[in-house]
Amino acid sequence: MNAVKQIPLRRARTQHDPAAPQHTDRVEVRPRNIPRCRADDGAALLELALVLPFVAVVVFGTIDLGRGLALRNRVTNMAREGAFYAQFHPADVTGCSPTSISGVAKSGSPH
Repeated sequence: MNAVKQIPLRRARTQHDPAAPQHTDRVEVRPRNIPRCRADDGAALLELALVLPFVAVVVFGTIDLGRGLALRNRVTNMAREGAFYAQFHPADVTGCSPTSISGVAKSGSPH
């Protein structure tokens, strides 16, 4: 414990010692050599090892969730673009083979 001891001192003589404390007759003395508890060595490293996997799961899970939402947005927008094109060009079915549709979907742009 960091207990602060207070020890009484003699009254300072102001005639001979002007540097002596005059405002109080008690001085705080802190222990100098407090031995550290050796059981605490490595506690911070252990806490880091216990918490780090959970933090990593949260961080990388958030990144993965963001990538999934971006992919869902891209697919939704591609379907919307296809429906828009089909609405105004219903007779234009040339080149609509499954391989050409897959190629456009993989490239991400219809042009």
